[in-house]
Amino acid sequence: MARRSRDWNEGLARDLQSPAFAREFLVAAIREGIPLQQALGKVIRAAGVKEFAARAGVASPNVLRAINPRHNPTQETINRLLRPLGLRLSLALIEERGARRRPERPVKSIYPIDEKLLAALADGQQVRPKRQAGRGPGKHRQVLRVVGSSRPVSA
Repeated sequence: MARRSRDWNEGLARDLQSPAFAREFLVAAIREGIPLQQALGKVIRAAGVKEFAARAGVASPNVLRAINPRHNPTQETINRLLRPLGLRLSLALIEERGARRRPERPVKSIYPIDEKLLAALADGQQVRPKRQAGRGPGKHRQVLRVVGSSRPVSA
């Protein structure tokens, strides 16, 4: 890894004092694959650990522990540290470029579903599975019944 000059690091530390620049720095670092703890540590140290801890409402030893790569902070802790920068940790779906999206296959049900069942569900009635005796040994089958009704919804 190339060594950076002292004035480059000092200039970056000055720029990271700005919350807008720090926010953009963190987003760019994550996109480049830099670990969040490492990038957040650089921002926090540039702002001053005690000052940043006061803005975040977290004790400074806890801030240092959260940015230490040996520790594994919770999502709540990370979000507390990101809040002063106007950021929050979340997940987003990734759309693959150029890949054709397969149509979703319908989920198969182990229960027979008919119009009576759909009407009961549309009316907001609760439906539960129930074992129904069939003819002969071992011929039981699962049916769905509307709660409060003795008759099965599906045949």
